[in-house]
This record gives sequence, structure tokens and C-alpha cells, in this order.
Amino acid sequence: MFLATALMLVMQDAPTLAMVQRLPPAAAGELVLRGKNRQPIEAVVPERNTALQPPGHSDLEMVERAVAGDGGCSRVRWRVGFAAPVGEPKETGLMQSAYPSTEVALARGGRCPVGGYVRVHSGATVEVAFRALRVLATLPKQSTRAAFACVDETFSNLCASPKAIRAELATLTPWAVNQDGDVVEFWLDAPGRALTEVRFSLTAPAKVSVRRRVPPPA
Repeated sequence: MFLATALMLVMQDAPTLAMVQRLPPAAAGELVLRGKNRQPIEAVVPERNTALQPPGHSDLEMVERAVAGDGGCSRVRWRVGFAAPVGEPKETGLMQSAYPSTEVALARGGRCPVGGYVRVHSGATVEVAFRALRVLATLPKQSTRAAFACVDETFSNLCASPKAIRAELATLTPWAVNQDGDVVEFWLDAPGRALTEVRFSLTAPAKVSVRRRVPPPA
């Protein structure tokens, strides 16, 4: 009985999706993330793929203000989940969860950019991500010394030559970075193109592995 009563009180105190959607980003952050150590929320992004959600479930992403450091800029993106009873409008959904992830970017003109951040996956650190981003940014340049090993599972022109690889990398946007020991791996893509992976060692960044593949369905 006590557990059921406590659960009801928690549920009553949880904000609904409609409440959050009516507020500006900073106020929405105060409502949803109260008590958490964080920067102010600067943007609230609606869910991108509703087709993959179970009935009654929906997500929002809350993006914190970026913080400048020695190696670049970092910020936290919160994925906030809501659940409504089956058959009820999703706006009635109560908040169920809030999970943080860290994103990084290189400063531009001494300032943190608005977009172009790369998600730091488990295994990587912010400091390593900064170092790896600086290496990645040099790869499209013809003057950068690099030996490419290339695999293209989509039969595009990616692996035609080192020049073709560099030209293609210049058009792609990194969105995630992973680390496995001394090796870092970036995931890059652009609208309408398959996933491109770029791997190199932090101690031997001139040896670069590039792979293009079609990712499995989510």
C-alpha cells in the first residue's frame, strides 16, 4: 500500500509532454531536470523518428549550453522520455526518464559553434575526442600526410583514389566518435548517403581506415 501511494505521488509530480512543450527551453529544463548538475537548456528538439516508438511513447532532446575548454567545446544532450496511456494523446504522457550524453566540437573563431557537435560514445573521453577531431579535420586536405585503406560496400566512387577519399570526407559530417584502446572511430554521413566510418590510431594517425556501408535497420 505504501509503495503504491508513493508511486502515485511520483507520477503526479512528473511533468507531461504538453507542459514541457509550452515552455521556452530554459524553463523546460528547469521543470524536467531540476536537481541535476547541468548548464542551462538552450534548445528542445522533438523526436525524429516516431515510427520506432511503442504506442503512447515519445521523446524530446534537451540541449545544454556548450562549455569551452582547452581542447574545444562540450555540451550535454538529454534524451527525455514520456509515456501516455494507450489511446490517449501523446501530449498527456508523463515524463519517465532522462538520459544524458556528451557532445563535442572544435571552437570556431574562439567561440563554441551552434551546431556540428559529435556525440562521444562509451569508451571515449572528451579529451580524446578533441584530439581525434583535430586529426579528422585535416584529412580532407591534400597537404596532410595519410595512407588510406578503403572499403566501399555500396559501390560508390569513394575508394577510387586518395584524392577521391579526401574529396568525399570534405562533404561528410561526423556525428559520433568511439574509442577502442588507442584507436578512434568516427561515424560520418550526409543526407542520402550511407554510413562512412573513419578509423585511425592516436599514436599513428597517418594510417587511416575508411569504410562505407549501409547500416542495419534500426
